[in-house]
Amino acid sequence: MQKLINEGAGTLVVPGILPTGCIPIVLSQAHNAPKEEFDPKTGCLIKPNDFSSYHNNLLHQAVQQLQSKYPQAKLIYAEYFEAVVDFILDPIGHGFTNGHGALQVCCGGGGPYNYNSSAGCGSPGSTVGDPATYANWDGIHLTEAAFQQVANGWLHGPYASPPIVS
Repeated sequence: MQKLINEGAGTLVVPGILPTGCIPIVLSQAHNAPKEEFDPKTGCLIKPNDFSSYHNNLLHQAVQQLQSKYPQAKLIYAEYFEAVVDFILDPIGHGFTNGHGALQVCCGGGGPYNYNSSAGCGSPGSTVGDPATYANWDGIHLTEAAFQQVANGWLHGPYASPPIVS
């Protein structure tokens, strides 16, 4: 980031990472894990999410430190973690009305998360219902509808610090 700022970049958006314990591909691999390894509110794996949260906190601190060092630049920390957790905690409130919550993928092949390791992104296949009613596309990527909400949260808040449009 320092090099980009020194080259004249005026605004940089620095995204955090997703809650890795909520990614359906990860959840599918850990479906037999002991119940206590899952967050009872979200259904996500606790330890991977703790790591993601730790990473994001350090990244956010680094962005804030660089902002102090380069006041002429606008450095924006953009949040994925909180957006995805919000989708999981209130899927219907975010328009994800497929009846299976935000952890089930749109195009997959059964199981608790409808995830199929052989049906990766770009593979021929079919979706389950309307993709706009799902937060997850294929087990690792969000749907267009979910990304639209993330982008809106980055532009206007609450998923960016400061919001891009401020």
